[in-house]
Amino acid sequence: MSRWNKSQARIPWACTRRNCAQFGPAPGTAGVVVLAVVCAQLGMNVSWCLVVLMLASVVTVLGYETVGHRHLAEALARDRQL
Repeated sequence: MSRWNKSQARIPWACTRRNCAQFGPAPGTAGVVVLAVVCAQLGMNVSWCLVVLMLASVVTVLGYETVGHRHLAEALARDRQL
């Protein structure tokens, strides 16, 4: 098996061998989207369902701002060492 060559096409950070188990904030975001759908199924007002759906993007932003940027910096530092 050959080592990673910098001239090869880049694999997105979330899909690299070292980080394949990290999904980041995607499960939380998906959970909020599912929650919005469940609220709609239960008959909640559409405006409140849209507010819940709007919070899905907040989960992604908070996930990146709290720990995601550190994971990305570590991955880029490891990539530079190769």
